[in-house]
Amino acid sequence: MRTLHVFLFAISTLVPVASLAAQSAPSQPRAHAPLAVVGYVQAHDQTLSASRSPLGVSVAAAETIVFGHGSSVRLHFDRSELSKGSVLEIASLLDGATERLCPKDFVGGCASSAYFNGPAVRLQLIAGPGATASSVHVCRLAVGGGSWTPTSICGLSDDRLPAQHNAVCRMVIELGSTIGVCTGWLVNTSNGIATAGHCLDMPDLTGMVAEFNVPLSNADGSLVHPPAEHQYTYSPGTARFVNGGVGNDFGVFRVGPKFRIFPYARQGTRFTLAAPQKNVSCTRAGCGSADGVRNFALEAAIGDIDRVVGDEVRYRIDSSGGDSGGPVFRNGTVAVAVHTHSSCTVLFGTAFGTSAAHPTFASFVADLQ
Repeated sequence: MRTLHVFLFAISTLVPVASLAAQSAPSQPRAHAPLAVVGYVQAHDQTLSASRSPLGVSVAAAETIVFGHGSSVRLHFDRSELSKGSVLEIASLLDGATERLCPKDFVGGCASSAYFNGPAVRLQLIAGPGATASSVHVCRLAVGGGSWTPTSICGLSDDRLPAQHNAVCRMVIELGSTIGVCTGWLVNTSNGIATAGHCLDMPDLTGMVAEFNVPLSNADGSLVHPPAEHQYTYSPGTARFVNGGVGNDFGVFRVGPKFRIFPYARQGTRFTLAAPQKNVSCTRAGCGSADGVRNFALEAAIGDIDRVVGDEVRYRIDSSGGDSGGPVFRNGTVAVAVHTHSSCTVLFGTAFGTSAAHPTFASFVADLQ
């Protein structure tokens, strides 16, 4: 067994750990699917209305509390109309984090908020000078909750450690009535994100948020979300992916700006692509499940590439549900594979990824530029 080392790198790198020595993998690999469940989506029916404001200044015109009754809550709006100059302010009752939505955020009367920590948020309609009547209707809530047990640990112990990497994000995915998790990573100098194809091949995908600078979770494992400015909403129709199993599982998508800023402008780093090489040490990073505060927060571990067969990449590095889509990389930001599957056990098995040099994946990434 290798000596365990811990390093603290600059903001564009990670806090990695050493992993167990590689062993052969006779067992059948499996994807981390269905996605790890971290909450649920439920219908909601609550309206906040404000009448016309004759005043020449902005004024708080209406207020209400929306209860999600979970560890966090995200609001979806429909049939809403915010008058010119007015603002909807949303604030967590737990930590005071806020987000403001203006009329341009309500496309066709519809909009979605960021995720807020705690069981409830305060909504306040702030009417602009001389504003006409406004109303917002909350039609759906995404509520935090649920848990997941690690399933693909290589060896006797989980060797992953909490990590920091400005180019890696947690994907919080709404799938019908449930909420799942995958991992993504920036691949261009704007808003292009790479992940596993099976994280995007979801016919019931109704919404997704890519979260950067993810905090540690609560002691019970429930998610803690970063401030709203670090949460970017998936742009529907931008996903391109292949969900073809081991060695052929990859995808890309775009997110919209947050407060007019795209993620690269805030994060300041991205990954480039390179071909994987056998016996070269690499880091695998992801927001997989773990115990307590580590649950679905960013973690990383190190191991050697065991084998490269075509576009299939093998490595004996710990992973779990939620790690799917994360980067396998060297030198801080040189990605060599997309992590997708694992069959690790105490004595046998490996994790699997798709080569970053896969021609179709590389073309998808190039097209994002």
